Amino acid sequence: MGAKESRIGFLPYDEAVKRVTDVELKRLKDAFKRTSGLSYYMTQQCFYREVLGDGVPPKVAEVIYTSFGGSPKGLHFNNLIVGLVLLTRGRDEEKSKYLFSLFASDLGGYAAREDIEAVLQVLDGKVPASLKKCFTESDKVNYERFRNWLLQNKEAFTLSRWLLSAGVCVTLTDDSDTPTFYQT
Repeated sequence: MGAKESRIGFLPYDEAVKRVTDVELKRLKDAFKRTSGLSYYMTQQCFYREVLGDGVPPKVAEVIYTSFGGSPKGLHFNNLIVGLVLLTRGRDEEKSKYLFSLFASDLGGYAAREDIEAVLQVLDGKVPASLKKCFTESDKVNYERFRNWLLQNKEAFTLSRWLLSAGVCVTLTDDSDTPTFYQT
């Protein structure tokens, strides 16, 4: 994909572009070219400002940028599209896989309780009490168990609440008066 492997490998670019219209894809390509210049990579600060905007907490924005495949070099267009499609048009199953990938050492494996707690401590400053229910049998959890817990506890932490409950404030279109990344 880009310079750094995205954690959204379960949603290929070819599938992601099928979920956007030709007009949306052209608009996003044009906006990406305008904001990234000749480098073909969008900087982290540009991603925060132009793509996510003010509605996303800074720590959440950092996790999203990195998990989309962002690096010090920047974020490649293909990774951006896959990530935006996941956020705006992803199914709950895909969003659950994405959240699990933030905690797991590998997508097909397990997530350790201490790893989940460490990430949540950074993102939210606390670990939700309901997380204990996810680890009744072991200090590691597989994707199925995590997903079952997550879908019953959509409000458990900032990212789950943002992705699964409250709705994502990022859209692929923008009808406001001020031209934005999406309107270019």
